[in-house]
Amino acid sequence: MDKAQTRHKLISLVLAILYPISLGLFAFPIPVFRYIMGSLLAFLILIGFYNWFYIKSQKLEPFWPTLGVVMFYGAWACMFLIAPTYFLQISFLIISLILGYFVERLAASVGEDILFGRLIVSAFAFFISASAITNYYFKLPGIIVLSGVFIFTLALARVGYEQALINAPAKLVNALVVALLSVELFWVLSFLPFHYSVLGMMVFLCFFCIWQLNYYFIFERLHLNKIVLLVGLSVLFCALAFALTPWRLVS
Repeated sequence: MDKAQTRHKLISLVLAILYPISLGLFAFPIPVFRYIMGSLLAFLILIGFYNWFYIKSQKLEPFWPTLGVVMFYGAWACMFLIAPTYFLQISFLIISLILGYFVERLAASVGEDILFGRLIVSAFAFFISASAITNYYFKLPGIIVLSGVFIFTLALARVGYEQALINAPAKLVNALVVALLSVELFWVLSFLPFHYSVLGMMVFLCFFCIWQLNYYFIFERLHLNKIVLLVGLSVLFCALAFALTPWRLVS
């Protein structure tokens, strides 16, 4: 067991180093998008195969935990792709080196804090990126954007319910509820004339609040104080996003 864990630590370090290399190799000095996406896809396939066999070796069902790790790397890569300056891109690569190691190192962990942490980072990166791509970088058809948001949110919510003590169909139904509410909020909020960072933060806060409320309901730990706390914090952080952004309403 010690040898296996030592080997996993070493592989986690190697993969954490390969991740920023796969993103930055074709991004500097002039980014070549198709090469970046090809390199990223190759890394995601590699990380998916490794985690599948590693998590299975830990006597766990590998599909959803593996998908959760792959989704984290994919969402964080989107943050790198939308970064407007070299400084921010390099900063994301450095941060991804640290985050990538810990995410991979703890890929088979079933701890609630680790699950929440990975889900928060994945959801935050995805919704900021989705808002940026929709409102700034590309003008994609609405059906494509909403379908992508729905699929990602459904998968992310389902990954978060993997440790819930309910059957698989019930997990899927709960994830569907969260995904449908989240994609509807994403669609409605996308009409607001704010910068994509504010829109992404708002959708992220709504998603996390809905998912948390449903999560605690499944575990029969939901009560009035927790509802007030989650909703209150979401409203507070939304207000802070409005207050701190340097952007203004479009006339």
